[in-house]
Amino acid sequence: MIGRLHQRMEELQLIAPPLSKSHPYYVSSESCLSKDVSTSDDAATEPELLRCAGCKEVWYCGREHQSQDWKWHKHIYKYAKEHPTGICIHVDRGEGSGLINKLVQHVIATPDDILIVAADTFGNDLMSPPLPSPFGRLLGWDIQMYCNSRMNEILPNGRIFGMRNDVINSAAIYLGCELQSGLSRYTNLTGDIFVTGRRMSDGRCLNKDSLWGILNFIWDAMDLYGEENADEIVMPTLQMWARRYKEQTWVPSGGDGGINVYSIDV
Repeated sequence: MIGRLHQRMEELQLIAPPLSKSHPYYVSSESCLSKDVSTSDDAATEPELLRCAGCKEVWYCGREHQSQDWKWHKHIYKYAKEHPTGICIHVDRGEGSGLINKLVQHVIATPDDILIVAADTFGNDLMSPPLPSPFGRLLGWDIQMYCNSRMNEILPNGRIFGMRNDVINSAAIYLGCELQSGLSRYTNLTGDIFVTGRRMSDGRCLNKDSLWGILNFIWDAMDLYGEENADEIVMPTLQMWARRYKEQTWVPSGGDGGINVYSIDV
């Protein structure tokens, strides 16, 4: 099996996408995500971002932010280095709440093997850079999403705009929602996506049940943004719910349907 994967990698000649400071959506540090690091329209002339050499799963715009993020990343680094096997979740396109999108998980031997899995769906060299989820980080998960770069325009500021006349992916759109505004950075994202993630407290893998739980959390949170005094209540309420989530006492408003929304790994 591993030999076949390596052969497939050579056939596709797939490598990690080039990383430059024009693309802040490649990074995992909260400092990098909150800062506009764009400096030029010519990404080729800018220094490359740093990829963590230990876990090979996260990127930073520089050593300063890598050091700042270490208190969070060290748990993922240690666990991923010792347990490189991971999970990637294929999320089908679909409109609505994002809660009924079909989720299928695949076990991958190394972080780079997601390139092979995605290539079989998107086609060669059509996988986007890794896209972060603000709500995922709030709940203690380092989540990365990958969409089809032929169907979606990837803007220099890290936002996505669906270009093709196809079905949008509501799950991806909700995962891209900003905490302060509730607006998604991935407008009309179209087509299927792949999702990977590790829990920041211990490096354990996100699976389809825990991803479904996160989507429920975001769906419940959307009601907060319609209140008259939303500016005053949104962040305190989200932080309170996030504490309950991390204590594993939060329950989706619509019920969990018998699904363990705190499940990890396979």
